[in-house]
Amino acid sequence: MSNPVKISLVHLFLPEQNQTYPPVGIMSIASALRDKEFEVNIFHESATDSNLSYIVEKSKGALFTGLSVMTGKTLLPNLKLSRLLKSNNIPVVWGGIHPTFLPETTIKNEAVDFIIMGEGEESACEFAEKLKENSNLSLVKGLGYKKDGKIILNERSALISNLDKYRLNWDDIKVQNYLRPFNGNETFLSYLTSRGCPHRCGFCYNLYFNNRHWRPISADFVIKDIKSLKDKYNFDGIDFLDDNFFTDKNRAFKIVSSIEMPWIAEVRADYVNEDFIKQCKDYNCYKLIMGCESGSDKTLKAINKDTTIAQIENSAKLCYKYGIRFYCSFMMMMPGEGNYERDETIKFINKLMDTYKGIEIDGPKIYTPYPGTPLFALSKQLGWKEPQDIEEWSYYHRSMNPHRLGYIDSKDIKKYSALLGALAVKRDILTKLSENKRINIFTLFNQLYLKISEWRLKNCIYIFPFDIKLYILLMTIKRKIIYLLNNQKKNRI
Repeated sequence: MSNPVKISLVHLFLPEQNQTYPPVGIMSIASALRDKEFEVNIFHESATDSNLSYIVEKSKGALFTGLSVMTGKTLLPNLKLSRLLKSNNIPVVWGGIHPTFLPETTIKNEAVDFIIMGEGEESACEFAEKLKENSNLSLVKGLGYKKDGKIILNERSALISNLDKYRLNWDDIKVQNYLRPFNGNETFLSYLTSRGCPHRCGFCYNLYFNNRHWRPISADFVIKDIKSLKDKYNFDGIDFLDDNFFTDKNRAFKIVSSIEMPWIAEVRADYVNEDFIKQCKDYNCYKLIMGCESGSDKTLKAINKDTTIAQIENSAKLCYKYGIRFYCSFMMMMPGEGNYERDETIKFINKLMDTYKGIEIDGPKIYTPYPGTPLFALSKQLGWKEPQDIEEWSYYHRSMNPHRLGYIDSKDIKKYSALLGALAVKRDILTKLSENKRINIFTLFNQLYLKISEWRLKNCIYIFPFDIKLYILLMTIKRKIIYLLNNQKKNRI
C-alpha cells in the first residue's frame, strides 16, 4: 500500500493579533481532501519568521501548499511564505476571498502558482487529483493557473448545496487556544453554522462571493456537533460566526433552544421586534451583534442596507430592556456620503452611548472599497485608484488611511479624525468609570475628559483637538509603565 500524498493548508495572522477564531475555512477543505485519502496538515500560525520557516520545513514533499488569503496586511507575509515555499520547490496555491475577487492580480505574481476561486472544498479535491496524476487542469472548476506565459481562469464551481458533508475535525487545532473569555470566567467557542446572506448591502463581499445565496448546515447536525464539542472541551457558550445567523429564524431558535448555553450572534435591525428579543432572552442570548453602518437614513438607503436608524435604535432599546448586550458597528467615508450624513452618524452614536448604558460601539471604521460590490465601482468613479498588485492591496484594510480613498477632502479627514478620536476617548472613559466605582483623582480626571468629549461630539467640534492627543499620549505612557512594572515583577519572581 502506497503512502498517502501530503498537502499543507495554511492560514496566517499578524503577530499583533489575538487570533481566537478557528480557521474553519481550511478545516473544511481538509475534511474534503481527507475524504479523498490525502494526508492533510493544517497550520494556523502567527506570521513570524520562525513560524514561516516551520511551515516550509513541514511542507517539504507536499503535493502543494494552500494558503487561505484575505485582503489586507496579511498579504505581505503570505507573499513571503509563498516565495520561501517556491524556493523549496513546493507548489503554491492561493485560495479565499482575495484571489476570488482579484484573480488576475493574484495569479500574475511570480510567487503564486495556482489560485482557487470561490468555495474551495470541491475545487481543491479536483485540483489535487489532477495534479497528482499530472493530467488536464482545464477541467478543474474554480482553478486559475499559468500556461505558456498566459493566465488561464477556469469557470467557477457551483456553490456547495450540502454543507453537512464536510464535518470539521476539531482535533486539527488546539481548541483550548480558541476559547474566548466573556462575562467573567466564562469561555465561548466560535462556530459557523451557515454560509452567505440573501441581502444586498452595497459594500459586502457576499454579493459576489456567495451570490446572495444563504446555505445552512442542518440544525440537527449543528446541535449534535456543538453538544459533542461541549462534552469534550468544556466551554460555556457559543459565538456564532455566521454572516446572517437568523436568515431562517425557526432554524436559529431551534439551535439555540437545544444547545442550552449562552450564545452570541449577528442580526439585522429589520429582523428585530419585541417577540424576537423575548425569544432571544428566553433561550439565553448573551449578546447580539449588528452591522449598523451609518446614523443617516440617506446613507443607509444609498448603500442598499434596507434598514433604518429607527430600527437600529429600537433594537438597542429592546436589548437594553431585556438585559441582552448589544454590539453595533459603524463605518464612515463611504462614496457619496456627505458631511451632513457623517455628522448624523457621529451624533447618533453619541446618542446611543448616552441612552443605553453598556452598549458596545465598534468604529466607525473607515470604508474600504472591495471588488465585486456596487460601492467599489462608485469609489473608482469618484477618484479612488484601484491597487494594481498584491503589495498595493496589502495597505487596504478596515483601519486604512482615509487619504488613500482619493475622494475625501483633507479638511474633512482632519475633522472626522478628531471626532472619531473623541468617540474613542469617550468609549474608553465610560468603560473605566463603569469598572471603578471609587472617587479619586483618576475618576475626576476621567469625568472632566468625558465632559470635553461629549461637548465635541454633541456639537461636532473638531478644531484644536489637544485634549484628544493629550489623552492618547497619557494612556500610551500609562500602558508602557504598566508593561515595564509587570516585566520587573516577572523578573523578580
